[in-house]
Amino acid sequence: MAGTQKCVLRIHYNTGWDHRITVRGDRHPLNWESGVDAIWGEGDIWTYTWETDQPGAIAFKVLFDDETWAQGGNGYIRPGETLDVYPYFFHTAGSIDQIHHFDTPIHIYKPPSYHENYAKAYPVIYIHDGQNLFDPEFAFGGRTWSVDQAINRMLGEGLMDEVIAVGVFNRGAGRLNDYTPSFDPNFLGIGAGGGANQYADFLINEIKPFIDTEFRTLPQPRHTGLMGASLGGLVSLYIARRWPFVFSKVASLSSSFWWNNRNLLQDVVQSNKFVPLKIYLDVGTQNDGLPETRAMYQALIQLGYRPGTDLFYFVAHQHAHNETFWGRRVHLPLRLLYPAWSTFAPDPVHQNPEPAAHVG
Repeated sequence: MAGTQKCVLRIHYNTGWDHRITVRGDRHPLNWESGVDAIWGEGDIWTYTWETDQPGAIAFKVLFDDETWAQGGNGYIRPGETLDVYPYFFHTAGSIDQIHHFDTPIHIYKPPSYHENYAKAYPVIYIHDGQNLFDPEFAFGGRTWSVDQAINRMLGEGLMDEVIAVGVFNRGAGRLNDYTPSFDPNFLGIGAGGGANQYADFLINEIKPFIDTEFRTLPQPRHTGLMGASLGGLVSLYIARRWPFVFSKVASLSSSFWWNNRNLLQDVVQSNKFVPLKIYLDVGTQNDGLPETRAMYQALIQLGYRPGTDLFYFVAHQHAHNETFWGRRVHLPLRLLYPAWSTFAPDPVHQNPEPAAHVG
């Protein structure tokens, strides 16, 4: 047929010999009432191929035995695309491992499909102050960001892709040194900082190789991110800009850009260097460093970052500088840095872009 384009779904899932995978969708030959059978092939890959002469994205959903719908939202395939899909059907929540191989503990969130679909590997986000992410037993003041709950919820709503989240506990008295890129004479009494390069070495050459060896990860820079708050936000942006061949995504919440007379901001401006990153910045309005964060946002725009595309900025009305408020908005960087259906898309795009800035 003239003008037709082929669509190919490659569905990676081990059903066992006596089950099948079907596909439903919103355009002929698919429909939402009954599924069409995918064809099983080597490597437990089920393939469904069809042609269409209609433009625009086609919504689809994968089913197990044409009865159990895949978790998450609809997928979308454009005419002419081949799309790899890694569904899961029977799990709705991730799990957390605790690792004690290093001089600081690490807690690792594994997404719902991890122990169901063994064909799948995952993007990874490394998060500083990892003791505050999951378990009140370890969190400062017993208040966590509830990162696991946020991810589980957004996966169920089809708002983000599955990720492995690695929470690296801070090293206690060494936190200020680890999380600051420069020496600040105003903090002579408690160390004055400047150890971010050594901390980056610890992350890049010890933690990350361990995670990539022991877990099913996608280790490439385009799948790897950093996130932190306060000094953790400061060091996240610093490390990502300096090591973009390791990290391509960075979330800096309520960042301490005031450190050492706005030294990192000065470095960004003076470098006049665009580093290919996807960056999320946010800040509260209650003594949370709004002027410094706004200045960093504007400096990044001057370097060529595009609001709403590779730069996201959120101002949270009445939010202050603590774990409670970071937990309330941690869903924003997660869904913006790892939007639904972006990990294995032929041309990854944001499915649900946020406004460039918001004051609520």
